[in-house]
Amino acid sequence: MGQRVPTFIAMRACRDRIAVVGVLCLALLVAAADPALAEVEGNVIVVEDDGTIFEPPEPLPFAGRRLIFEPAGYGYTTRVEPGVVPTALGARVATPTPDEPIHVPLVRPVTVYGAPRQDLYVHPHGAVSFGAPLAPGSAAWATDSADRLGGLLGGPPVLAVLWNELLPEAEASAGGGIYVAELPDRVVVTWAHVPSVRPAGVPNTFRAVLHTSGRIELEYPRLSTRWGIVGISPGASRVGTEIADLATEPVVPEGHALFSWYRDRPRLNEVALARRVYAEVPDRFDFLGVFTDQVVEGPHLVGSVTVANDVRGIGMPVFDHARVFGSRNLEHIVLMNSLSLYDDDPLKPPQIPSYAYSPSTLAVLGHELGHRWLTHAGEPFVAPGRRGHWSYFLETDGSFMGGSRLVDNLDGTFTTEDVMARFGPLDQYLMGVRPAEEVSDFFVVDEPWGVDATASAAPESGVTFGGERRDLSVADVIERLGERTPVADGVKIFRMGFVYVVSEGTSPTAADMAKMQRIRRGFGPYFRAATDGRARVRTSLSRTIAMREPSEIDLPPLPRNPFILGVGLRAGDDGAPIASVDYLDVGGDLLELELSTDVSDEAPPARIDLAPAAYGSLRGTVSFALRHIPPGATEIHLSLVDSSGLRSETFAVEIPAEISRST
Repeated sequence: MGQRVPTFIAMRACRDRIAVVGVLCLALLVAAADPALAEVEGNVIVVEDDGTIFEPPEPLPFAGRRLIFEPAGYGYTTRVEPGVVPTALGARVATPTPDEPIHVPLVRPVTVYGAPRQDLYVHPHGAVSFGAPLAPGSAAWATDSADRLGGLLGGPPVLAVLWNELLPEAEASAGGGIYVAELPDRVVVTWAHVPSVRPAGVPNTFRAVLHTSGRIELEYPRLSTRWGIVGISPGASRVGTEIADLATEPVVPEGHALFSWYRDRPRLNEVALARRVYAEVPDRFDFLGVFTDQVVEGPHLVGSVTVANDVRGIGMPVFDHARVFGSRNLEHIVLMNSLSLYDDDPLKPPQIPSYAYSPSTLAVLGHELGHRWLTHAGEPFVAPGRRGHWSYFLETDGSFMGGSRLVDNLDGTFTTEDVMARFGPLDQYLMGVRPAEEVSDFFVVDEPWGVDATASAAPESGVTFGGERRDLSVADVIERLGERTPVADGVKIFRMGFVYVVSEGTSPTAADMAKMQRIRRGFGPYFRAATDGRARVRTSLSRTIAMREPSEIDLPPLPRNPFILGVGLRAGDDGAPIASVDYLDVGGDLLELELSTDVSDEAPPARIDLAPAAYGSLRGTVSFALRHIPPGATEIHLSLVDSSGLRSETFAVEIPAEISRST
């Protein structure tokens, strides 16, 4: 059945600045009464921020100041003082790569968290670890903040002086770089005249002064950058993690980590955005594709979030959180960030250095839409650390999701072709648009050599490498994930609404709207070709599209407290139960999960530090093993705690009999 928008909705759209662009508001009023005009194509939903969608920046406040950590047992008190104290630079140390630390063995140890530390590892991105380097690959990439905190928390004791994507070698000819001075009573590590990638080309000077007595001073004589993480951690053995603004001089509790996460950009609240959209636009979309009029901070520069999944056999649990976003039908939101990051021609590469490998804006859009189903197949299909992307060494027929079309040169080597060109046959099977029997066999290259491809390596055409070919088929995927249901049945039609978010008090320019329209109009035929004609995506706001359910939803207010959306329990590979907790935290500051059972409520709850995985995310899933369930327990009780001390309501989940018997 078709649905027409009532006149009052069209009027309110003009008034509240959520409008369907491409037709005048007057035309909207006519369209509400005239089904012929309701067929207008070229519609983009424009949302003006009302103060809830763009959360304001929280910039670094230490320029020209000194932050002091005074030992207090196995913790610290802190204070901030104006001005800095001149000190010696010492010797300049080379910085081979951004994620390769410099080992500095000390003559006299310094004291950190009450223990002597004689081996320093200076990380080019603005941190010093003690006793061992941070985990390989730990770095503060500007375009990928998802692992920024986790990289600091997963290993040895560490001091984040300014964890930021710094370029120590960029100003080497002008005396820039990292310097270490070991003096009788202290060690000074200085980042001198070092630029960040943001803002580019402007130097920063800051230092850490580590006293043998245990006192630590962080000094910031010159700062041009205003983002990054500052703080201290005792390492993986920490009691817990605190997040607080160090400018307020908080106490670092004994054995705890304490960090400040500073942002120079606003953060997009996708939950508030979706609710605004569905307050004005009928609930008829599977997807929302969101662009903004400014660059926003997020776990990734470009990303997506799946809000509902009813598909089995793709490696993703079944869940439905669409109601939280104001919808019954929404499945996935694509967050493309600022429209300015993309070329005026959607068939040309994005204007983002870190996405230069992508052939076009439309390919990036296809990639993020593909995360609705892809890729959760595990090894060998997904390499360790790839998290939702096919292995660099998997033959994927040029998938948007990684891998490439691999040419077997029949001499033990292979050459990559067609990077990010289409949804390959395996993609299409998992998307539900191609039956399993029509997926041709493929292969992966084991023990590759001759190429430097890490877990985060971007796909690239024309690369030749060697290795051992291992043939695979869709049966191997089904063995791991189970049969995909529902199965492919004819041409699949998806619906996608394009959204443009503008700053409060502004309107989109004609040039921006023309650019949005080119992307929107181009994506339909592009997606059809990318799926070999097996699927379509409709991007019009045509009122003739039938809704699966009515759009009226009685929305409860967004909770200020963390909120548990659901909990799943399953048996792990080693027999230990695995709990998966879906959460919503509109503050994006989730720190801890408290855990107890119905036979241990009188005892203090167990605490799980969620900060490395969850801090900075509004919605997500955390998983962990349950290894000590008390005898006789029938329920697990869970509660989330954020950095403000707000907690969720306790969520009780019944322990399945097969799990309780196995623990």
